[in-house]
Amino acid sequence: MSYYAQFFFKCKDCGFMLSLMGQADQQSEVEICPCCDGDLDYAPKKDRENYIRDLKAEIAEIDM
Repeated sequence: MSYYAQFFFKCKDCGFMLSLMGQADQQSEVEICPCCDGDLDYAPKKDRENYIRDLKAEIAEIDM
């Protein structure tokens, strides 16, 4: 197995890349692409900005 395939995850659908290098002798495992799965931490910047905008609008409606 190549170094690239062993230590990095690349989603075939969206192209998202993630390092699998963990700590010391442990290596992380990725079964589902966190970006495609909707994990906000790994979402594209535009999606995060839209989420924040929508959240601010929702909070503003509550404060009225």
